[in-house]
Amino acid sequence: MSDSFAIPINCETTTFTSDLSVDHNLTAENHIGNEFDAVILKKRRQSYTISKKREMIELIQTAERSNIKNPIAYIAKESEIDRKILAKWIKEKNTLNNLELVGSARKIHQGPPLKYELQEKEVLEWVIQQRNLNLPVSNKNMASFIMKNHPGVFSKFSDCLNWSYDMMKRNNLSIRRKTHDAKSINEEELGSIHLDYVTHIRNIIDTHSLQSSNVINMDETGCYFDMAPNTTVNIAGQKHVNIKTTGNPNHCTVFLAVALNGAKLKPLVVFKGKATGSVASKLKSSSSNCDPRVHCCVQEKAYCDESIMKIWIEHCFKTYVDTVGIKQLNLLMMDNFSPHQLKSVRDQLAEHTCILSLLPANMTSTLQILDVGVNKPFKDFMKAQYTQFLIDSLDKKTIITRELMSTWIANSWESVKALSIVNTSRKIGFIS
Repeated sequence: MSDSFAIPINCETTTFTSDLSVDHNLTAENHIGNEFDAVILKKRRQSYTISKKREMIELIQTAERSNIKNPIAYIAKESEIDRKILAKWIKEKNTLNNLELVGSARKIHQGPPLKYELQEKEVLEWVIQQRNLNLPVSNKNMASFIMKNHPGVFSKFSDCLNWSYDMMKRNNLSIRRKTHDAKSINEEELGSIHLDYVTHIRNIIDTHSLQSSNVINMDETGCYFDMAPNTTVNIAGQKHVNIKTTGNPNHCTVFLAVALNGAKLKPLVVFKGKATGSVASKLKSSSSNCDPRVHCCVQEKAYCDESIMKIWIEHCFKTYVDTVGIKQLNLLMMDNFSPHQLKSVRDQLAEHTCILSLLPANMTSTLQILDVGVNKPFKDFMKAQYTQFLIDSLDKKTIITRELMSTWIANSWESVKALSIVNTSRKIGFIS
């Protein structure tokens, strides 16, 4: 490649944007500043003048003469124009060179002008306003908006509904599945709460000179004996995609806890059963085959209550803090689930020189280490073992037992990397 070759890029484009001031009190400043709006504006379709297309073709030809490898890709990177578009212009270069520059001619095959441009602008702004408020919007809502505000444009509701689908394609809109339940609190307030809590935790760490190994986060997560994945490799286009399951309806609750330095506490596995029943007796017996890397117990609904919290503190939390130094102060972060707030639980933690800090309401998705970056890989490892179990036991009449579940849980917990925990803690802001 020649070092002397330089591309004089001056990529002036005409971008289609909606008139943000029409009837909706929505300024360009707050429109662009919003995350939802930014995605739409970023993906807006661009059009280029014929002279610009000729200029880019000439640059590609110059790059070819300069022996640049893959000149189209090189110019695409420098000009930030998609290389597929540049390749199309190269194919059309003879036609482009023969065209006369008349008026504001834009491109070949421009197509008919937008038929309902005013209505499209208005419904786009309306959609943006609704989504900025975290309100759901459907195609029927969009069609109803047009029929109400422009009653004479479409004769039938179905025509307006069909138009809404094309309008979505033109404006980078799509039907999305929700990823999080929106609360009444707005994003700015959520960010402020997040920052205040992180600052609070870091102040405690600095005030008491806590080591990262003494700052712990605990959370409960449910694990079903039947964990069939929702996806599989399959022949493309096949109408029905079936996945075999065991049909086992049982489940358990797993207590997972991590420290800021990546250390992992012994998991507590809660199976369904009565404290005086046969399941509890079997788990406590010396002949129990439950994996020793986890501690197993029972509760009538495989749920977390006061007694289970005390078991976790005694057999998991205490075991860990004894290894890092019982005389050191510890900080335990948990969500505001009612059993976590009980006085008896606080008193038992205090016996182990532990400060309890409850996460702010509705903030576990951004402040709880396990929710942010640990629970998902843990569940993925569980599903991988379940899938392999199905494959290996295809011709065998085997069932998923509590002992097998305990082994899967122990293996999955060992597979979670300490670095992932540390990086998640850093991402949240608890450590630098």
